[in-house]
Amino acid sequence: MSSELNSAIEVLTDHFILGQEKTIKEVSQALECVTKAESFEELGRKVCLAMLKANVAALQTKRAVLVAGLSSEGPTQ
Repeated sequence: MSSELNSAIEVLTDHFILGQEKTIKEVSQALECVTKAESFEELGRKVCLAMLKANVAALQTKRAVLVAGLSSEGPTQ
């Protein structure tokens, strides 16, 4: 995969999945690059990975709250 294509995929995942602001021009150029290269499989992998990364912190926080809540109830029988 070319560095240009990799950068385009990063722009798209950063903008659409991770919520990082990108200009309309940046997003348009990235979409054009991915479309020309027909690299939708790679884009799909990167999108899934970005979604997982974006949700890991939230899941860890929920787990910590659950564990803390269970610990505050005292020992279980």
